[in-house]
Amino acid sequence: MYWYMNFVICYLSIISFSYGINVETIRVNTTKGEVEGFIDKGGRNPVFVFKGIPFAEPPIGDLRFALPQSKTPWNSLLDAKNYQHACMINTSHAFKPTPNISEDCLYLNIWADKRCTQ
Repeated sequence: MYWYMNFVICYLSIISFSYGINVETIRVNTTKGEVEGFIDKGGRNPVFVFKGIPFAEPPIGDLRFALPQSKTPWNSLLDAKNYQHACMINTSHAFKPTPNISEDCLYLNIWADKRCTQ
């Protein structure tokens, strides 16, 4: 029985480790700057994924109750491979608490096929 459990643990470790190695990235230029996402090849057709792209200045400080301000362009490559902060919600109605919440939550998560980046 122990050899079987060791085999399963070893197998799952190898699978999970190798899954993260072959991530193909994609870069696109936007009006605000260059963005790097990744290509998800898990389905029938590849999908380009960009997570956490800011679309407005954070509504904090003097901007707290102001109209949204356009995001200032960035000069370096924006890493868009991970989610950013989620907006604050009434957690008493949430199914699962979101650990990473903030007032700085004006980000886009984009899934697109190849035609959208041409």
